[in-house]
Amino acid sequence: MTRQIANLLNHLFSGGLATASSAFVITASVFGVLWGLASAAGVEGGPTTVIITLLLSVLPTIAVLGLRPVRWTLLAWLLQTNIDRLVQFGPDLVIGLGPGGAIIAGMIAKMLAAKRGEEPLVYVVNRTFKWEGKRLDVSLVEALPGATSVTGAITGKRVLLVTPEVHTGGTIKKASEYLSQLGIDHRTFCLIRSPSSVFAVDISVLDSDKRGLLPWHDAPQRDPSGKV
Repeated sequence: MTRQIANLLNHLFSGGLATASSAFVITASVFGVLWGLASAAGVEGGPTTVIITLLLSVLPTIAVLGLRPVRWTLLAWLLQTNIDRLVQFGPDLVIGLGPGGAIIAGMIAKMLAAKRGEEPLVYVVNRTFKWEGKRLDVSLVEALPGATSVTGAITGKRVLLVTPEVHTGGTIKKASEYLSQLGIDHRTFCLIRSPSSVFAVDISVLDSDKRGLLPWHDAPQRDPSGKV
C-alpha cells in the first residue's frame, strides 16, 4: 500500500500546480468526500453549500501540490517505512552521491541511529556531467575522493551507497564498481529508479521516470539542446 500511495503522489507532484489534471483529481476527490459527508449529515445542497465545499476542496490541493514542506514530510516517511530493510544490512558507512545523495545519506544515518543506537559515518561524493557528442559522460571526482584518502578507515566496513534517483544507472554503477575493486562489502539504495535503468539497485522504493516527490532538483540535463 505504501508503494502505491507514493507512486500516486509522485505522479501528481511531477507537474505541480501547473498540471491541471493533477489539481483537478485532488480537488474532485476531496469535493466528493466532503459532499458525501454533508449529505449524510443532512445538509441541504444549496448554492452556499456548493461554494463552501468547493473552497474547502481547493485548500488540500494547494497544500499538497504547492508546499515544499509536504514533500519533505513524504520523503522522510518513505525513508522511515524502508529503514528496516537497511537495518538488516547494517551499514557502518553511508556514502551519498551528489547533493541529493548527501541529504538522503544524512537522513538515513539519523534513522539508523534511532533504530540501533549507533550512527554510521557519512561521506559525500561529488560527480560531474559533460556531453561528448550525444553521449552524457558521468565522472566521479577522483572516483571516491573521501574513500581514496581514508581507504584504511573503510576497509572491512559495510557500506551503503545512496542516491535519490537513478536514471540510466551510470553514476551509481561506476561508484559501485569502484567499491567492488576495493573489496568493500556494499549495497546500493535509491528512492526513485527509472524502469529503463541498466543498473539493478539493491534496494529501491519506487520505479518511475517521474521525480515529483523530491523537494529539490538534482538531475543533469538529459539532452544537449537543454531539454530535460
